[in-house]
Amino acid sequence: SKFSPKVQQYFETCKKIGCINKILYDDILYFESDKKYINIYVKNEDAHRFIGSLKAEKSRLPDNFIFVSQSYIVNIYYIKRMTLENVIMTNGKEIQVGRSFKDEIRKIIKYEKENM
Repeated sequence: SKFSPKVQQYFETCKKIGCINKILYDDILYFESDKKYINIYVKNEDAHRFIGSLKAEKSRLPDNFIFVSQSYIVNIYYIKRMTLENVIMTNGKEIQVGRSFKDEIRKIIKYEKENM
């Protein structure tokens, strides 16, 4: 149908019937886990909050979203600075890299250096 886009360009936070809340992937800086809730930080907007788990939501996201710790998934396009210890987002948020995610960060840093 003319209403089904070829590629889903947005993240849907509303799980119940009769509700739509679309957030463009391109506008999402990062996801933060907060107990049973997820906070989504979006450019030029207040954070969105919904019930869910990061592990479950990760499968719905494009490849430019990566885990940097158990509590954070970040959009690599909004990373301002990155080391093996922490990631600083364009909004100034500093996120400590989890031990089990350092290899992934190391690969990204290597790739970025090789493609500058």
